[in-house]
Amino acid sequence: MDIAIERVNEWPAVLMWEKHVFNRTRGVFIPIESIDDVRSIIYSHNYERDYFNYLKRTYSYRKTKKISQIIHLSDLHLGIKGNDTKILRLIEILKKHRRKTDSEIQMIPIISGDLVDSPTSKNVKLYEYFESQLESLGLTNPITVLGNHDVHIKGFLRSHQKGKNTLINLVTRELITVIDELKLLVIRFNSNTDGKWAQGKIGTDQLADIGNQIDRLIGKEDYYKIALLHHHPFQMERPDWMKKTWYEELLGNLNFDIDMSNILLDSTIFIEWLNARNINFLIHGHKHIPKLFNSNGIEIVAGGSSTGNIDHMENQKTFLTYNVINYDMELFRPISSTIVFEDLLGSGTKSYQVKKY
Repeated sequence: MDIAIERVNEWPAVLMWEKHVFNRTRGVFIPIESIDDVRSIIYSHNYERDYFNYLKRTYSYRKTKKISQIIHLSDLHLGIKGNDTKILRLIEILKKHRRKTDSEIQMIPIISGDLVDSPTSKNVKLYEYFESQLESLGLTNPITVLGNHDVHIKGFLRSHQKGKNTLINLVTRELITVIDELKLLVIRFNSNTDGKWAQGKIGTDQLADIGNQIDRLIGKEDYYKIALLHHHPFQMERPDWMKKTWYEELLGNLNFDIDMSNILLDSTIFIEWLNARNINFLIHGHKHIPKLFNSNGIEIVAGGSSTGNIDHMENQKTFLTYNVINYDMELFRPISSTIVFEDLLGSGTKSYQVKKY
């Protein structure tokens, strides 16, 4: 089933498996285009002596769709003491993903904020090195937005202007990234314009500015649009594996609604703006809760912490995640998303949630 889940973008398909040596199971995944493909697979059973190997030779490398992949990382929080092992593990996991994937598939990296834990000069250098490691894997020129930790010390209360300015120069500068070969627009929203604590806001001035820039794009009216920001515009339910942080416990005891203090301040007007612009795909981070869901007609890809910066209910575990969004290069739209995770470092990644569009 892992094979079928990894290749969810190629469904419909036939999955065949059998017991092999020492009762191990082996499988073959065959994308199909019509009912005639299914008939051929069934009929060949009557004529082929080594049926399973025949299927592998004939069908196992078949592909029915031409895709690119968006690799979504989030909430790296580079600079946290003792996080080196997790960062190295993330790079190794991405290296394996690149190695296992068809070399012809283009990969586009997106990072939805909190690149560093605080915008100090030392942490900025850590991010520069991290970006160079991504580049060595073929994940070049990541499309990024800044999070609250990238502009404030520890994410709230105090600004750190020097480090913030350096990061602004490092991340993607344009508000709209145009990828012509995919007929795709990635629209970046700065959600750090206002808000108390770790809360964010976009503001009507920015919405007007981005609207103006979209209207100036001649000949790209039919391009698919993806919205990218750091703060979450929809409330996120805590998964059962995630423990509350110490400050959440403290503020909760004081009857302070920590969830509402983190949500995007102008989320209602932002969602209305997206609907008016027919933007129905959104990528964000901030809560460290990985989740694929639909709300208000918008498909949401929420990023966890790609360096496993979470408090797990089991002390020896983490929850290191990244998201793979398969983008159809003939339909020019996303066709599936998969959240990939590792909770016990070095144990191997698994699929946490899969959604087909």
